[in-house]
Amino acid sequence: KGEWLTGPIDLASRVTLHLEEGAKLLFTDDPADYPLVSTPHNGWICKLHKPLVEARDAEQGGITGKGLLTCRTERWWSPNFWKGDRSQLKERPHFILFWNCRDVLMDGFTVRESPRWTIHLYRCAGVTVRNLDVAAHGPNSDGIDIEHTRDVLLENCAFEQNDDAICFKAGRDAFGRQVGIPTENVKVRNCTISTGHTMFGFGSELSAGIRNVDIADCRVTGKVGNVFRFKTNPLRGGFVENVRIRNIKVADGGANVLNFTNTYFFDPKKVKGRELVPTRVSDIDIADVEVDKAERV
Repeated sequence: KGEWLTGPIDLASRVTLHLEEGAKLLFTDDPADYPLVSTPHNGWICKLHKPLVEARDAEQGGITGKGLLTCRTERWWSPNFWKGDRSQLKERPHFILFWNCRDVLMDGFTVRESPRWTIHLYRCAGVTVRNLDVAAHGPNSDGIDIEHTRDVLLENCAFEQNDDAICFKAGRDAFGRQVGIPTENVKVRNCTISTGHTMFGFGSELSAGIRNVDIADCRVTGKVGNVFRFKTNPLRGGFVENVRIRNIKVADGGANVLNFTNTYFFDPKKVKGRELVPTRVSDIDIADVEVDKAERV
């Protein structure tokens, strides 16, 4: 118990970070504490500040307990801190990253605020995420991004985000197709989204494909911008197939209940010489969705 100030934490195989109830793990927001490293983001590998919590090439570990993970955000979020060099804002880190990990458990803890994406699962297999309370209100603060990852159970979690709440991804353009690992066999059960840009997002980075996603018994208690959004563009390729969605209740669906966008951030003037590969979307089965209000179905 108590408040503990820390910099980045690395988790090795067969190591679990356990947060006792009443424990508050507070991460600094000094970029000097988080060196620039190669990190997956937006569908490829780029240089970002080191994640606050990271496991790489590990197995049989995770994060458990009823404590709190949070961070100072003033410098991560403030353009004034970068003294005019706003390009460095693109280097903000993820909060929690599991990269190429197996048999991962995240259970019971609370997350408040994040420099960027809150939880990112990248090239993982065998992941259980349950009983989490996640809220982040800064720029690009997705709740959980599941990318190039298979065999995932996400259940009994609550999200309050400034961006997408739950997002399925699989790499970007030719790089994602070269990785060639689809996101597949994902079950989402009994999750609550109070606010977010999108409740369930597919893409826009989906170039290795997304398949076998089963979502049931989830709800929006406040307002989201979109309920289900499928995002791609003519450079992505890949596919989305065999998605089954059941028993969703939404208070305010915002702009769209169901949105398919096949020109997401696409500028035809900037694609000369690049391969155009359409995305195949098939076998999307949605039923038993109740929406109190939305601008469009």
